[in-house]
Amino acid sequence: MLRLMKSLDGLPAILFGRRTDIIAATPTVRLLFPECYALPAGERNAARWMLTSRQAREICLNWEEAVTGAVGMLRLHAGRHPDDPRTSGLLQELGESPDFTQIWDECHVAARMVREWKTVEHPVVGRIRFHAEAVASPDDPDQVLQVFMPASDAASESAMRELRRLAEAERTAPGRR
Repeated sequence: MLRLMKSLDGLPAILFGRRTDIIAATPTVRLLFPECYALPAGERNAARWMLTSRQAREICLNWEEAVTGAVGMLRLHAGRHPDDPRTSGLLQELGESPDFTQIWDECHVAARMVREWKTVEHPVVGRIRFHAEAVASPDDPDQVLQVFMPASDAASESAMRELRRLAEAERTAPGRR
């Protein structure tokens, strides 16, 4: 899955593991959600970030749908791995959030990550509308690659070009490998 993600040439993509842990991401995703990627690698978790970050609520314009999907994936993983202490710990931590508790109590279970439109209001490149597609790993059912394909409207295409330009500039900056 990691090789597939790396071959996506400028498209935003995230490789998720169990508990919505973020295993890897393309440079464009790291620029879309910089606060999430400023966290140490072991603490990057989509559900946690979406529920605890003010930035997530500000830039993810369809936050409610996105966080409901993330909590649904957590419920799926909790059902698959009921004795996993890291899952239990994350659920206990997120239980402090009224938003999490409300969504969890609705008993939504995601059988898979859904295909959906996501809109991000990026502070530098502006608004980008994406269609998110998810591909499950045939080797590990806990791994899912989510790819964000920009909508074909002029504003999204322009913002995506700028995001790619910024990612390339960051990659080739002096002192970077």
